[in-house]
Amino acid sequence: MPPKAPDPQLTPVVEAPPQRAPEPAPMLKPRLEVPVISLIPPPEPLMDGGAQQIAPAAAPAPLLAGPAGPAQPGATSEGAASGEVAANARRAISNGPLCVDMPAPTLPTLAWSGQAVLQAQAVVQGGRVVAADIRVLQGSLDPRTRRALTQAVQTALAGYRCPGEQRFEQEFSFKVD
Repeated sequence: MPPKAPDPQLTPVVEAPPQRAPEPAPMLKPRLEVPVISLIPPPEPLMDGGAQQIAPAAAPAPLLAGPAGPAQPGATSEGAASGEVAANARRAISNGPLCVDMPAPTLPTLAWSGQAVLQAQAVVQGGRVVAADIRVLQGSLDPRTRRALTQAVQTALAGYRCPGEQRFEQEFSFKVD
């Protein structure tokens, strides 16, 4: 026997409540925090006064040359060379500006915050900085940040205009909050 169709009068009709569209999530405004960057002006450079010349590098010994005399324990040719350099390392200090045009380094865009101090030892010839040795004195820098700050200092030193031929040291302080 086939199943009977339900009687429409006996079957209750249940209506579902109307479906509402879900409310959209509130729009969040993007929050952009701009770091405060301050550049501490560089201190006045130390000055040689132009009287001291840069010591020329010692000529390298020939590769096939043997010892000139009997070897003495504890005596090396490197020790004598460093003694000469130490004797020539005296510097005159001046409180006045060394160069007539000294642009400040521009701080590159970095994903880094903290404080760093870089020291530059520069050689001036013909009124321009021709060589500079830059070292990190303070601050823990990753290689990318160190390269960026060193490049900023080198670019600033390239813009220096200094009278005569001389050698000077200058410290550059960078602080990024």
